[in-house]
Amino acid sequence: MSDNKRGVGLYVGSFNPMTIGHEYILLEAARSGLFDDIIVCRGINPDKLSEQSYMSFEELKEIVEEKNENFKDVSFSAMFYEVSTIQFFSNMLKKLPLTKDYSIRNCVLIRGLRSIDDFEHERFYAQTLAQIRQQDIPIVYFMCCPDFANVSSSMVRGLIKSSNPEYASKYIAPYDPEEWSSE
Repeated sequence: MSDNKRGVGLYVGSFNPMTIGHEYILLEAARSGLFDDIIVCRGINPDKLSEQSYMSFEELKEIVEEKNENFKDVSFSAMFYEVSTIQFFSNMLKKLPLTKDYSIRNCVLIRGLRSIDDFEHERFYAQTLAQIRQQDIPIVYFMCCPDFANVSSSMVRGLIKSSNPEYASKYIAPYDPEEWSSE
């Protein structure tokens, strides 16, 4: 780790399951040089409470913490919280396992964008967070690569429920570059 503190990236979502698109954004955040620590915060999407879990927290944590082997200047960890993302920001931030002399002022929200539709959603999301917290939370947006722009957890869950669930495995993290080469 460098002596210069860069900050903590919070990658918040339901990650049900964590897709290759999510993982791509996580790796882009790590490569950006903006963060010393990235915490993947898995929560509950209240709009999808009826959905079963397609990836356990333990599986997600393993995928996230595996990244520590490849990135020496960024530390990866995962945490689970049993509230929605909005509730997380309104009252759970103070419970984060922040270390290394970090405070919540050093935290930056990591978000991924696939399309202009995602941008519109994220704009409203950021405005809502600012109103709830009575302050702005810095947000860094990373663009997904075009190969993964069509990938969403909802699409993957649909494939899992279909008559051909094996198609879903290509889109679930961890990302295997071999599956995407020469396409």
